[in-house]
Amino acid sequence: MGVVAALTRQVQLWDTVKCRRVRTMGGHRMRVGTLAWCAHRSVVSSGGRDRLILNRDVRAPNDFYAELRGHKSEVRDVAVGAALSLHGDSPTLTVPTNSYPTRCS
Repeated sequence: MGVVAALTRQVQLWDTVKCRRVRTMGGHRMRVGTLAWCAHRSVVSSGGRDRLILNRDVRAPNDFYAELRGHKSEVRDVAVGAALSLHGDSPTLTVPTNSYPTRCS
């Protein structure tokens, strides 16, 4: 599985083996710019231009379980434990698996 910020206010969960979107999660009011994923806990954190950090459990039906406020500007970086972090405006996710990268666009 992989996660990607979709250049919108959404976070997408992808099956990287089948290269297909599994779920789309909302919650941000402006563009999502950074993600961190702790796969062994099924937790995704997202930060955006709306100055929010949203914590998500991808197993739960709700789009997020915690909203962290207080940043004075756009959230540019988030981290969750041993996380795969994605930054910037790219709609492409590259996930290292075994000895070769899997790429879904």
